[in-house]
This record gives sequence, structure tokens and C-alpha cells, in this order.
Amino acid sequence: MNQLYLAAAASFIAGMCGYIIVRYWLIPIRRYRKVKSKLVAEIDQLDRLLREQGDGGAAAGPGSGLRAKAVKLLDLHRYELPYWYRLVLVRRRESPENAFAAIMKLEKCSGPEFSRHLETAKTNLGILQKDVLKG
Repeated sequence: MNQLYLAAAASFIAGMCGYIIVRYWLIPIRRYRKVKSKLVAEIDQLDRLLREQGDGGAAAGPGSGLRAKAVKLLDLHRYELPYWYRLVLVRRRESPENAFAAIMKLEKCSGPEFSRHLETAKTNLGILQKDVLKG
């Protein structure tokens, strides 16, 4: 009977640890990656649009979807991600806060400034670093 209690306690502790890991680590990280991938796709689309228009053309400002995704990414980074994963992002040189600032500046500028802020956002999201490593 004593072994039965020990096995029940061990399975309860294992289940509790699994719940904590999934609920407080895996789900927030998956949410962050999902929002980041949507934001990256929208930034890439905006970059392609800018290249099609040429340097002289006035770039269309980002839609509210881009800003909303940037705000969501920043909220996830600040309030939901575990501390150790934020340290991983620092090691990868990804800064959602700096990318957010660059994205917010996109609406008020055009031409070369727009391209510069777009490149800043891409760098801070870790997009350009991966492209350099692949090439």
C-alpha cells in the first residue's frame, strides 16, 4: 500500500510539472513565434511593395494590421514570455521593443527614411541576420 501512495504522489508531481511547463513556457513561446511570423510576413510584403515602387515613390504607410501585430508582439515579449526565453532573444540579438519603435515611425515617413526604419525593424526582429547566415 505504501508503494501505491508513492506512485500516486510521483505521478501527481509529474503532472503538475508538465502543466506548469506547458502553460507558462510552451504556450507563450508558441504564441510569440506565431505573432512574430505574421509580423515578419507583413514586413516582407511591405518591403516588396517598396521595391516595386522604387526609391523615388512615396511608400504606402503600414496598415493598422502591422501596428496591431507589433503591439501584440511587444505585449507578449513584456508580459508573457518566460525570463529565460527573453535572454535567448537577447543572445539572438532580437529586440521586439526596438522593432516596435521602428514600426511606429514608419507611418510618419516616406522614401529613404521609410526604408531605413523598415531595415531597422527587420534587423531587430532577427530577419536580416538569418538572411546573411543563409547567403
